[in-house]
Amino acid sequence: MFCSKCGNKSPEGAAFCKKCGAVMNPSGRNGQSNEASVAKITARQNKQEEFGIAGLISLGITFFGFLFVIILFLFSNRVSFWGLVVLVAALGAVFVFFCFLIDSDDKSQSDNYFNWLAHSMAVVVVSFVLFGTSAPYAPTHASQAAPQNRAQPAAAPQTGVTLANFSRLRDGMTYSQVVEILGREGTLVSAVTVLGMTTRTYGWEGNAFLSRATVTFTNGRLSMQMQSGLR
Repeated sequence: MFCSKCGNKSPEGAAFCKKCGAVMNPSGRNGQSNEASVAKITARQNKQEEFGIAGLISLGITFFGFLFVIILFLFSNRVSFWGLVVLVAALGAVFVFFCFLIDSDDKSQSDNYFNWLAHSMAVVVVSFVLFGTSAPYAPTHASQAAPQNRAQPAAAPQTGVTLANFSRLRDGMTYSQVVEILGREGTLVSAVTVLGMTTRTYGWEGNAFLSRATVTFTNGRLSMQMQSGLR
């Protein structure tokens, strides 16, 4: 005798199945033979095995799809943090929903729910990969997203004994040009005339503590410049 519920073989005349505890019915239901019931159960089990393989395939699609999304999140800008949160939340909602539907007392029904869970999670991941990663998102702040096309007016150069103004000095400049850049007259440090060549050196106190700029003019033209501590 075979159990009409689980297909387990039991001794002849047994009242209950030793495996699942179902009531044995040697005549089958609605006049069907026990052999026909066993054949029906076998066909159902084969179908469940095929459905189980499809469920494993769906689990594989879910796993590799989710891994692909993680890689995009870590190494590109096609998946934002909140997009990843939405995906995880959707997968969690599907999982919790099917957990409430599973009836642990009915093994075959539990298998069906497990497979539908795997298929649903695969659909969620594949849909996210197709539609949620199609274009890169803009991670910059809104104020930085659009470049300003209008040309900004150039700021007038500031005068003063600063490192920026000192770097504007060029060989061949006159003393008056240097004064215009540095903003004030310098202090004459030395003046020497040899063989008709006059060399004058001027010093300027800098904008920082103990900073100084020194400029030498030969025959009225800048020939050498030095600085220390300018900022």
